[in-house]
Amino acid sequence: MPTDGVISFGGFRADLAHARLCRGDEEISLRDKAWQVLRYLLIRRGELVGPDELTEAVWPGVYVTPQTLTNVIHELRNVLGETAREPRYLHSVARRGYRFVVPEDPAGNEDRPSHFVGRSEERDLLDRLLGEAMSGRPRLALIGGEPGVGKTALVREYLSRLTEATSAAPRCLWVGCVPDAEESFGPVHKILAELRSGSAREDTLGDWREEAPTWHARFAPSDKSDPTELRRPLVGAGEARLRHEAVRILARLCRAWPHVIVIDDVQWADPATLAFLEEAVMGWPETKLLILATYRSSDAAFGSERLRRLVRETTLRTDRCERIELEPFSPTTIERYLAPLLPEAPIDERLVELITRRSGGNPLFASHLIRECLRTGIVVRRESWQIAEGTDSNVEILPRDLLAMINDQLARLPREQRAVLEAGNLVGETFSEAEAAHDLG
Repeated sequence: MPTDGVISFGGFRADLAHARLCRGDEEISLRDKAWQVLRYLLIRRGELVGPDELTEAVWPGVYVTPQTLTNVIHELRNVLGETAREPRYLHSVARRGYRFVVPEDPAGNEDRPSHFVGRSEERDLLDRLLGEAMSGRPRLALIGGEPGVGKTALVREYLSRLTEATSAAPRCLWVGCVPDAEESFGPVHKILAELRSGSAREDTLGDWREEAPTWHARFAPSDKSDPTELRRPLVGAGEARLRHEAVRILARLCRAWPHVIVIDDVQWADPATLAFLEEAVMGWPETKLLILATYRSSDAAFGSERLRRLVRETTLRTDRCERIELEPFSPTTIERYLAPLLPEAPIDERLVELITRRSGGNPLFASHLIRECLRTGIVVRRESWQIAEGTDSNVEILPRDLLAMINDQLARLPREQRAVLEAGNLVGETFSEAEAAHDLG
């Protein structure tokens, strides 16, 4: 992965070459060791870095206590505005190390055009599912596609339309999943905690005591009522009980007011959360709830058995679940998507064809490619935006940040799958199973 350049995440920019971290126009002061830890994790972003490796990289040949590294991580979390319990970027994996996660499609990502195009059929389908949910028929939409194809963008656009609607708009909640999370029910816990924060009335708290006593005990403050009585349901509480209670209280709370809940990147969800989704969609009573769950299609094909079952079988077993697979953009849609980056002149057809072919119709890849073409002079503005005269049609265009993103995705693949891709790469852009098997020996 590149060890220089600028990495943007949220409102932050880390200049690896010049050792600078900025939030907007403000430069943030970091101690040297804190910067070195941040820099190393950013270079290895998306990967799990063990404490021994991190310590040796930042304090080579020097013995430091585990608490020293913990203190530096705490300092970085304060700067990034997060906590260990609610991380956004710096995630810890118990007894194994740390992983820096750069959100794939954060709000305000300046690498993307600011407007939304296409996906009209998908938005119409979501409208239908929401209408059914609002009438008391709960629905689950599984939104799949490859990284960068626009899953999160579609959901953000859809929610923005809902929040601009009338006062009768549903309440919207958003939680995300992260790689290698070991906490069972992690996303479910976040959803219930958010719902609980709006359950201040005594009659609503009564719903929690009746439908979800174990979760109620988890959220109940220890200085109210009898602490012994409140905590008693936790003793011996198993995964099945927590799952049943979560389904029941969610159904109860959503009867009074419609809710839309987004669970982003469920390919990284823990098994208990996937089991919750499977049970919920099969066993919900009448309630006004729409769940939008995004996932990477490749992970659904090669990931855990429970994820494959959720994606492939649930839609066949019940009409409450709809699978939406996002396809790459067509050349026409790519042209509309890139228009804000190439303003005040039409875009030449050959340029559209080049970007569509090189990006595979992936909108995130297309935006990175066109920025690289502008930076290197491959694309120029004449009467239209066009490929510069004399440019080879097979010119190599590989932005550094896009290469880092691809490396991140490859690093997460099992070794056997990486070996197949490496063997296929020797054959060409497309290859058969027999050709890959021959090169694997």
